[in-house]
Amino acid sequence: MPSSIHARVYILITIIVTIPLIFFAYINANNTKQRLILEKQQTLTMIANTLDQKAIRSYDSVLEERNAQNLSVDEKRRILNEFFQPFINEVFQKYPGYGLAYYHRDYNVIALAPYKENLIGVQAHPLALQVYETQAITFVQLDSGVMRGGKPLLAVIYPLLYEGKVIGHAAVNITIEDIENEFYAVLARNILVTFGIWCLIIITIRWCFNGIDRSLKEFAVQAKEACTDISKFKSFPPLIPVFAEIIDLRENLRKREHSYRTLAENSPDSIYRFDRDGRLLYFNPEAERRVGRKFPLGRKPGEYSFIPPMYSQFVVETVKRVVETGTKVEVEYENKDFQKWRNRHFKLTYIPEKNSRGEVETVLGFSRDVTEIKQANERFLKAFNLNPNLMMLVSLKDRTYIDVNEAFLKACSLKREEVVGRSVLELNLFADAKQQEELQNLLFGQGYISNYELQYRCGDTVRTGLLACETIEVFGIASMLHVITDITAKKQLDSELARFESLNLIGEMAASIAHEVRNPMTAVRGYLQFFQRSPKFVDYDEQLEIMINEIDRANSIITEFLSLAKNKRSELEIGNLNDIINVMQPLLQADAMCFGHSLRLETSPIPDILLDNKEIRQLILNLVRNAYEAMELPGSVIIKTYSNNDNIVLEIKDTGKGIPSEIRHKLGTPFVTTKDQGTGLGLAVCYRVAERHTAVIEFDSSLEGTTFFVKFRTE
Repeated sequence: MPSSIHARVYILITIIVTIPLIFFAYINANNTKQRLILEKQQTLTMIANTLDQKAIRSYDSVLEERNAQNLSVDEKRRILNEFFQPFINEVFQKYPGYGLAYYHRDYNVIALAPYKENLIGVQAHPLALQVYETQAITFVQLDSGVMRGGKPLLAVIYPLLYEGKVIGHAAVNITIEDIENEFYAVLARNILVTFGIWCLIIITIRWCFNGIDRSLKEFAVQAKEACTDISKFKSFPPLIPVFAEIIDLRENLRKREHSYRTLAENSPDSIYRFDRDGRLLYFNPEAERRVGRKFPLGRKPGEYSFIPPMYSQFVVETVKRVVETGTKVEVEYENKDFQKWRNRHFKLTYIPEKNSRGEVETVLGFSRDVTEIKQANERFLKAFNLNPNLMMLVSLKDRTYIDVNEAFLKACSLKREEVVGRSVLELNLFADAKQQEELQNLLFGQGYISNYELQYRCGDTVRTGLLACETIEVFGIASMLHVITDITAKKQLDSELARFESLNLIGEMAASIAHEVRNPMTAVRGYLQFFQRSPKFVDYDEQLEIMINEIDRANSIITEFLSLAKNKRSELEIGNLNDIINVMQPLLQADAMCFGHSLRLETSPIPDILLDNKEIRQLILNLVRNAYEAMELPGSVIIKTYSNNDNIVLEIKDTGKGIPSEIRHKLGTPFVTTKDQGTGLGLAVCYRVAERHTAVIEFDSSLEGTTFFVKFRTE
């Protein structure tokens, strides 16, 4: 031992301090390791429980919803992956250091993170599969893990139960290496802290023996006086860098304070700072300008005579709320008190300013005038709701409807609460799913859509419209504005015009060539009849008869063509539709018996109108024979007549399979037919006859049959 008492005391104190610190470090290291493993197990269980909560549906229900029962195992695994992978990705974003997986008892791994495609379908470790027997949460240490590159793992196997049965499990793991690294980091920190404490004690003891206390006090005085002369600290070489840093921090603080003050004093918003009791500590020039006078600092809002009591109480309560909750508060306030700023809307934001202990010391308030923005939003809403086109606001974030206008609700027969908050897919507005995908690609590719023709649903009907779409911000929400201009009527009008044009063209062609074609056909028919009566051609009688029939068929087609002529005159006379039907009844009944169908007449008293008897007979005959040919045995045709407002309606209804949807819009166009031997002129003739009688033909078709309505005007 040294002879000096100071040295002896110094060594003795050093030994007394060192031994307990070493023992404490050893005990603390063991406790830290056990506590760390327990914490990891708790974290693994918590993450697995989160995965269990995310998987609120069973695997089988997902497969049944996708009609995947008869698919292969790989296809089922792919469908399950598409459904569960987003859940696992969401959890993985919160816990990136962990490995996560959903496992199906039959299809093995169906989703995992970090995602590796080659691991989908891999079978779990045998220790993990024991959960299907125990049905209990199990912690396992694996010597190697496929998911984490073959490294040893600590994992929790969490059974996924559905109706009391284990349908799979969720696995969450962390590498033993990560746990050890964290333990060594904690251990190193503890050792450093222990060593720092030891060093501090030793240095403190040494300072005590060397009179360092006096020098430190001198240093503290110089530091407090904000001395910037480093040469004065030459007697404290280790502390010179620290003091130099303090000087730099003080200068940076001054610059920041100046910068913040410049921003606050030039801000277009009113800025205030309050203490915990709501006393005003600061206000910027904009706040002074709005009120028109200065605020004496240190008072509560209610102590200012020029601030109305209602507003003062509102501010004090808001500041109190921020202090109590420690969170930011945003509110809108309509100013009805200040004469100059009456009926103005302000957005108020109050932010807590906390100290190092997390306690709220002051509250910073911002007041922004949003009157113009609010008025602009109101004008937008008026234009939005009064627009005759269909308009929709869709959120860019989650593709849900924010709002729709009155025209949309009326056209689709919906209520606003049935639309707002639902997604685009749920509402199923687009008739063609491919069109919806194409629209999304166009919108995200070029940022807008203009005059895109699409088919959309309005209730049970499919209509045609032109879509315009643009990304906008409304009420602070990034949105897409969809505008649909309905052009269904225009499309129908264009179709009608095209059909009439084709009728006119064919009629003109028929009128110009009918004479030239009929003359040689008449001559040929005459010679064929002559040959038919000649004994020389007795053996060819059947062939000659076929030729005469074909010539007659060709002549009837020419007659139908002539009926399409636009300039053909109808000999209109006063007559009654019921009289024509009654005269035709024997013929129509005979046709029905030939086809194996039944015919029923349901005529009602109707007034006389101007008719061309022959043309109306041809119209009725064409429609009824079309009905006979469209039905399977035995079928039924009903012919009705009745008055409806200013119209007389001829209704012909059959029990066939209906008109194919792909040709419904082409009905009445020449050569459009579903019959193998048909010419496609019968309905075209009917439409031309109706046109010459200023009548309208409409139809209603479904799988239960087709009904044609011929509406004659009584005026």
